[in-house]
Amino acid sequence: MKNIKMGQWFSKEEAKNIYPNVTFLGKVWIGTNVEIESYVKIIAGITIMDGVKIGDGVKIGNGVTIKVNVMIGDGVRIGDGVEIGDDVKIEDYVKIGDYVKIMAGTTIGNNVEVGNSVMIGRNVEIGDYVEIRAGVTIGDDVKIEDDVMIGRNVEIGDYVKIGAGVTIGDDVKIEDNQRISKDMQRE
Repeated sequence: MKNIKMGQWFSKEEAKNIYPNVTFLGKVWIGTNVEIESYVKIIAGITIMDGVKIGDGVKIGNGVTIKVNVMIGDGVRIGDGVEIGDDVKIEDYVKIGDYVKIMAGTTIGNNVEVGNSVMIGRNVEIGDYVEIRAGVTIGDDVKIEDDVMIGRNVEIGDYVKIGAGVTIGDDVKIEDNQRISKDMQRE
């Protein structure tokens, strides 16, 4: 891998020279100190900012923005039009749908599935084996305080809104179209 001194746009051929074990299907912006492992597939129009680490076997859709100091684990699938904020950590085998926004400081555990058009606010922590369906809003995109915690094995239905500062315990199922403003534990 060549040392990129400052971020710039690369054609798929230029990017392939820098990352020979990665498949690029179009132009990509690559920042400084970016690490991309083997068998990664990156579609056109991607922006990868400084200090990003991408694991083995990752597939990134069209028009995705990955901001500074993001860590993406092995086997992750990222849909089209996704925006991933600064200092986000995405563990292994996560599937992220189209047009998802993940704000700064968020951690997503292993084997999580995120539906289309989901907004995950700042400093949200999501446990392993969580399913988040379409149109869900978790936390707040403005406040830095009032973290949201979501446990393991949680199912969140379509168009659910989980307010800032809420904790969802392990093994909780939230039905469609709910507004959650208080902590929830398994019944």
